[in-house]
Amino acid sequence: MAVTYYFAPSWFITFGIIFEALFAIILISISLIAYKFYKVSKQEKLKLFSLAFGSIALYYLVKSLINANLLVSEDITRAQLLDLGQLSLFVHVFFMLAGLVILLYISLNVKNSRLFSLLIVIIFLTAFISRNSIAIFYSISTVLLSYICLHYYESYKKKPQRNNLLVFIAFLLLLIANLDFIFSIQHPILNVIGHFIEFTSYILFLINLIFVLKK
Repeated sequence: MAVTYYFAPSWFITFGIIFEALFAIILISISLIAYKFYKVSKQEKLKLFSLAFGSIALYYLVKSLINANLLVSEDITRAQLLDLGQLSLFVHVFFMLAGLVILLYISLNVKNSRLFSLLIVIIFLTAFISRNSIAIFYSISTVLLSYICLHYYESYKKKPQRNNLLVFIAFLLLLIANLDFIFSIQHPILNVIGHFIEFTSYILFLINLIFVLKK
């Protein structure tokens, strides 16, 4: 039964699942390397980066596993599909928004545990609401990515270095991909384009990390 939660052409569904599993692997690698650096330097920022990318990796992992399961399921009822759909949307939306909120918290450059916990609670409630509307999720993640992009653009303007430029472009591509996904509800081919843009973004994150490791 080829039922998934993709607004994509049917021929791309399997490729979409593969893409997202690949994204999860890349992001887990980035998360682990960032945590390794944190253990050496004890910089709180690196621990948060590790947590953020690990959370986003879980978003892709859960999404790819759920969609792969739905793709091969033959005897799932409509009621079961709806229940599974709401649960999976809540879980993977929470992980993505939590990851973005952590990145936003880092960019705000504040140390306030109350603010951090408040943001996480808001995201939890947002994920619960978004389980019935993927458009709400994409809209909120677009707002979060816009603020993150602005921060890294300002960082690049202050220090026009290669690493800052790569990070800014990577987040800008994520923002563009997110906008693609919003409009893919009406134009499924944009979902395909969005996945390739996401892939380019995560490759840039990985390249940037490699440059950092070589220093």
